[in-house]
Parts: sequence; structure tokens; C-alpha cells
Amino acid sequence: MSSTVSRALPCVVQVGFAGSRQLFDLPAGSVGQRAEIDRQLEDHLVQTLASLSGSLGLQDHHFLCGISQIAIGADTIFTRACARLKIPQRIFLPQPRDVYFAASSPRGQPDFSPADRLEAEKLLASEHIIQERVVSDAGSRAARFEDCNREILRVSDVLVCMLGADATSRRGGTEELFSLALSHGRKVLEVRVGLTEGRAKVVCEWHGPKGFPVPALPKSIETLSLTPKPEQETGAAALPSVAEFCAAVKEHTSAQAKRHHGLFSRAALVVITTHVLATLCATVALASHGSHDAKAESMTRAAWWICALLVLELILLVAGLKTHLWLHHAKSLKAWAVSRLLVEINRSVTALGDLHIYLAYQFASRLPADLHPLLRTINILHLRSTRPFASKPWESLRDAYLFNRLTDPDPANGQIQYYADRSQAEAKWLRLANTLFFGCSSLAILSTGAKLAVVLGGLRWAPESETVCAKVLGSLTIFLPTLAVGALSWAAAKEYKARVQSFEAMRDFLEMQRDRLQQASSDRQFRRLVEETESRLLGETVDWYFRTTVIAVPS
Repeated sequence: MSSTVSRALPCVVQVGFAGSRQLFDLPAGSVGQRAEIDRQLEDHLVQTLASLSGSLGLQDHHFLCGISQIAIGADTIFTRACARLKIPQRIFLPQPRDVYFAASSPRGQPDFSPADRLEAEKLLASEHIIQERVVSDAGSRAARFEDCNREILRVSDVLVCMLGADATSRRGGTEELFSLALSHGRKVLEVRVGLTEGRAKVVCEWHGPKGFPVPALPKSIETLSLTPKPEQETGAAALPSVAEFCAAVKEHTSAQAKRHHGLFSRAALVVITTHVLATLCATVALASHGSHDAKAESMTRAAWWICALLVLELILLVAGLKTHLWLHHAKSLKAWAVSRLLVEINRSVTALGDLHIYLAYQFASRLPADLHPLLRTINILHLRSTRPFASKPWESLRDAYLFNRLTDPDPANGQIQYYADRSQAEAKWLRLANTLFFGCSSLAILSTGAKLAVVLGGLRWAPESETVCAKVLGSLTIFLPTLAVGALSWAAAKEYKARVQSFEAMRDFLEMQRDRLQQASSDRQFRRLVEETESRLLGETVDWYFRTTVIAVPS
């Protein structure tokens, strides 16, 4: 029995590809010779892709994902090479498949012969094809191919362009993409193909910047590892399912989020408490200031008491300030915010279950750029894991999503119950903070009025009692407002009011989405509602992330 070794979480490197439809000219009827040359090019491309990790300086946990069209010529060769290497591949089409296969050039020549179309459809049904996506709605043929090239460039980390020796530049063609990639500062591998004595001659050359920005997962999970199953130790099968990946990340980041949240709450409590206590020390010292003889040569016990209070006040103020500076310079807030983002991202993907869907809503959610490698990895793993369920009845997927994401009575899963519970809990804390504020403010008003009455002689007491009463009331008039402000500061730090409003609004939205999903009448409507729901749920956390991370102290 072979032993299993834990490995770092996988991270995708997306390899965009474009190539000429006609790589070389052969006489009509040279079908056998063309097939042989195609096999030679396929073997060469397999070797090239296999050595790509070394050329780019990738690590063992990186894996490749190909992105291309499915045209005749070079695209077909690339797709076969990906299939042989078991590299997951995304197919971008300039128009829907049936229209694409029936398209013709401006001269009226069909893009696909019956044999070419049959082969393309066979390749699209391959297990390694994880996505088929239409990326353009342009009116003209050239604009559609141009859109397709630009989308391949946009989502790819590195480009491979396979060109014939005599290839010319045209709008939407491979030469145009090659030039565009260089202008964007991308790393591009140029594969020039020619014929020498009936055999393919291939020359490869790298272009672009010298180094390659290797995609990396966020630092908070870069040391996280997974133990593969025995049947997943080698090859493409080494990739975990999206459920395994998300479960590992969510468990790890949930613990991080709880730890950082605890640090923030304790630090905020320390800052507020130390300043409130320091104010109390100051007021007691001020009230006791007249209890000793300032002209005495030696300090009385009262004077020592005042000094002790002032020293304690100084210690409390320094402790509060140091805690405040540590909280921000230690970047605990940022770490907490990132951990919460990672939890929500993985929770969102897990809730989709077997729904085969492109996670476009995540890339449109204004998430920090350093999370994009993680988003791309999750997206590829999700497409790969759900590809076998692409034809699953949408009604069963809808029912599973409704329960797992929205209506489950367990607030750990059902978001409607979660936001209902959280809004009630935050409302209780908000009421407590407001009660403390109004109580302290009211008592401060009464204390101030009472001291005014004593000073004006409205209240008649013995001289000794009147002096003590004035000092006590004077202390309260200073300390109680500070305590009231402390309550407001705590409520502001915890965002009770904003969270109550946000949670109530989210609960109402999710209840509305629940009803709409239950009434959905088509797969398209179901998918649109899912994307809308997940975008709103993730967007709420993203908005909180940016509100939280802008709190900073100048260095």
C-alpha cells in the first residue's frame, strides 16, 4: 500500500491558446499527410505543455488549465494535447455552438466541414472540457473573434500562440492576439510551424517580460495542505474536488476569523475601559485635591493618594494607547476581514452543490486583487467537479440550493435563519448600549443639576456634608458623560446599528429570493436568481471588508 503525503493547496495557472486555422499549405487530397503532420505537432505541443511548469518556475502545487476556441487547425491540436495530458480546458466561443459550427467566411466558405464538425463535437464531449462559454454578442464576424481573443487574453496568465510560417495579421486573428498580449506585458510563447521535407518544423520562442508573476494563494492559507486519497496521488486526478478544497479552506479561515474577531473585540474593550477608568481616576483625584495642605512641608496621606491615582491614570492611558496602536499596526483588522472574505467565498461555492455554473459573480464583486488566484482556482475546480452533472435536472438542483443555502433552519447553513438571528442579537446589544448611554446621560444631568443647587445654596446641609456632596456630584458630572460616550464608542466599534439594518435588509431580500426561486419556471431563470443571490450575499461581506480595512492609524 502506497503512503499518502499531504500537499499544498492547488493553485491554477491559466494557459491561453490561439493558433492559425491553416498552419501550412498542402495539396488537395493530402489527407493522410495532413493527419501525420497534425500528430507530429500534437506530440510537440504535448512536450511543450509538459515542460511549461519548469519554464515558468511553477511549484508542485500549481496546475495548468487551458483556454482556447475550438476551431480547426491549431485549436484542435491544442485540445487533443490537453486531453492527453489531462489538463482541464475551457472553451470560449464567439457565438453559440450550433451557429458557430454553421458559420462561413466572408467568401462563403464553411468554417467546418462535416468531418471537422464531428471531430469538434467529439472533443467538446471529452472529460477534460470543463466549460463551454459564449463570450461575444457582437454583430460582425471579425468583432466576435476579436472579443474572443480579448477574453482569452484577459483571463489567462500566460499565452501560447501557434502560427504558420507565413501567417498574416488580420482582425480577430492569432497575430493580432500575439501583438495585443505583448502590448499588455504578458508572457507569450510563440510556436512557429513550418514544413521541411514533409515533416513539421517547430521553432519556439518566449516573448514578453523576463520574469513570470507566479500566481499565489493568499498568505493566510498558503501553508494549508490536503491529504489526497490513494486514487488521487498522480496525474490530473491529484486535483481535489471543489467540495474538499472549500471545506479545508473554510475550516481553516473560520478558525482564523474567530481568533482575529476575538482579538479585535478584546482590544476595543481594553481601549474603552482604560480610558473610562482613567477618567474616573482623574475625577477622584480632582475631588480629593483639596484634602491636603498644599503649604505643608511633607506630603500628607491624601497627597500620596492623589499621586497614586494620577500614576494609575497615566498607566491606564498608556495601556489604552498602546493597545490601540498594536491593534492597527499588527493588522489584526485586515487579517480578520480577509479571513471572513475567504469563509464567505468558500461557503458560497459549497452552497452551489452540483450546479455547473461559471462563478462570474465572484469576479464582479470588487474582491481584492490578491484573492484572484484563489478565485480562479476555485472556479476551475468547481467547473471540473460539476461537469459530470451538467445535464442534471435543474429542478432538483434548485430544491437542493434552496434548502442548503436559504431555508435550512440551522443558521450555520440557512442564510434566512442566520440573518434573522443575527439581526435580533445585534438589536439586543444596540438596545443595551443605548440604554447605558441614556442612563448615564440622565444621571449626569441630575448630578449637574444637584451640584448647581448645592453651589447656589438651594440645598442646605452641614458644611462638611455639603463639601463631600459637592465633590461626589462633581466627580459624577465628569465620569458619567465619559461612561456614556464609552457606550457609544463600543456600539460604533461593533457597528450594531449598521449591522441591524444590514441584516434586516438581507433577510428581507433572501425571503424574496426564496419565493422567486420557488416560482422559477426555467433553468435560465434559476441560474440568474442564483447568481443574483450569491452576488448580494458576497457583496455584503465585501462592503464590510472595505469599511473595516479603511480604519487605520498613520505609521
